[in-house]
Amino acid sequence: MESSSTKRPPNHHGDDDDNNAISNISLASILRTQPQAPIVIALGGNALLKRGERMTMENQRRNIAEGMEVLAPMLQKQPTTMTSPDQPSPPTIIVHGNGPQVGLLMLESASYEKATGLPQMSLDVLDAETEGMIGYLIEQELQRHLVRADENNSGGTKRGMVTVLSQIVCDPNDPAFDNPTKFVGPVYTKEESQKLGLPVKPDGNKGQYRRVVPSPRPVKLIDPQLHAIRTLVRNDCIVICAGGGGIPVVEDPEHVGRYKGIEAVIDKDRAAAMVGNELDAQGLLILTDVSAVAVNYGTKHEQRIKRVTPNALKVLMEEGHFPPGSMGPKVESVIDFLSGHAHSNDSAIRRWAVIGALKEVDQIMAGLCGTIIMPDSNTENCAVFH
Repeated sequence: MESSSTKRPPNHHGDDDDNNAISNISLASILRTQPQAPIVIALGGNALLKRGERMTMENQRRNIAEGMEVLAPMLQKQPTTMTSPDQPSPPTIIVHGNGPQVGLLMLESASYEKATGLPQMSLDVLDAETEGMIGYLIEQELQRHLVRADENNSGGTKRGMVTVLSQIVCDPNDPAFDNPTKFVGPVYTKEESQKLGLPVKPDGNKGQYRRVVPSPRPVKLIDPQLHAIRTLVRNDCIVICAGGGGIPVVEDPEHVGRYKGIEAVIDKDRAAAMVGNELDAQGLLILTDVSAVAVNYGTKHEQRIKRVTPNALKVLMEEGHFPPGSMGPKVESVIDFLSGHAHSNDSAIRRWAVIGALKEVDQIMAGLCGTIIMPDSNTENCAVFH
C-alpha cells in the first residue's frame, strides 16, 4: 500500500495495470527486437568481493566465477533462451569496479614509501594495474563458457574477448577538483596524515584520516581507444573496459594529443554510461547487490520500482529517495545514459537501462526482478512497482 507520506510521480500504476505499455516490458523482449545493437554491463563490487569478505584471491576468483556463470547465457555466441531461440546475443561491453583492489595497491605503495622513503605510486598507474588484473580474472572465468559455446556452434562465428586499458578524459575545470571528497587508501593518524603532503580529511570520529581525491565526471575515451573499442565491438568481441571508472587523464595543453594521468577516481557507473553513449549502445545494465531501485528504502514503506520513465525517476531523485553514496550515482548514470541518446546516430534503436542484482539476471531478463528505465511514448511520468 502507498503511504500518505510518499510522493509519487504522476500516472503511478500498480503491478496489475496490464493496460499500461511500460508495465508489460521485459529485457528479453527488448533484446529480441534489436540483437545487433551493443549493450553495456556494469558489474558492482560484489561481483569480485561480497560485503564483509576478506580480500583474498580465492574469494575474488570464486565470486567472479559465480558472476560469469550467471552472465554466460547472455554472452555466449550461440542462440540462448535469454535472448531468443533463433538469434545470437548482442555485442557486449563489460565495465567493473575496483575499489578494494586499488585500495590494497595503495596500502602496498604506502608501505613501500615507509620502508624506502621513495614516493608512492600515482593513482592513475594503480588504476591501470587493477584494470589489467581484474580484466584477466574475468577473462579466465568467462572464456571457459565461450569455449563451451564454440563447441556447440561449430558452424557459426566464434566470439572474441579482450580487456582494454581505458584512458578517460576529464575536464580540468570540473568542480570536483576544487573539493576532493572520495576517500582512497589506508587510514592514517593525524600526525601521519600531515606528513603526506596530500589532501586528507577525517574519516569518522576516531581521529582517523584518509587521503581524498576528486571524483570528476567522465567526458570521453581518448580517440585511439574509442576507435579500437568500436572496431572490436563491430567484430563481435566482448570488450572489458573502463574498469574502476577507467584511468583518469586530462589533456596536456602544451602537447597536442598528449594526456596526463591525474590523482582522481571516476565513478564506475558514470563511466559505463559515458562508454554506452560513445558507442551508441542500446542499453545499460547495472548489476549490483540489490534487487531493484526502491523508494523509501530501508523503511516500512519501502517499495521496489519495476518500470519507470527517466523523467519520473528524476522526480523521485529530486525528492531525495536515492542517497548520494549508494543508489544516487547509479540513478544519475542511467538518466545521463538515456538523455545522452537524444542526438544518437540511430534513432530506430529503443534505448533502455536496468538496475538489479547480479544473481537475478535470469529473472531480470523475464521482467520479474530489477528496475527497467525507458521512455514511454504515452507519458513522460510513469512508475510501476513490484
